[in-house]
Amino acid sequence: MSIFARLRYALYLTVVLWAAFGLAVMLASADSIALLPSSAGDLISNPIYLLALYVVSFVVGPWLAQRVPIKRRWQEW
Repeated sequence: MSIFARLRYALYLTVVLWAAFGLAVMLASADSIALLPSSAGDLISNPIYLLALYVVSFVVGPWLAQRVPIKRRWQEW
């Protein structure tokens, strides 16, 4: 995996993980569930959190790309 492919895959993975974790935090901090305080939503919009998630995605990217490859439909034809 080249460095640019790894950076691109890490970006895709970061977006998916950010959305999934953000949904979980927002649901857990909702008024009806209230597992987390309402200020937990500020974590999702923190740029340091997003950068840390990107670094983790960059490290895990090659391992995960072997198991879940991202292929565009037009490249298969």
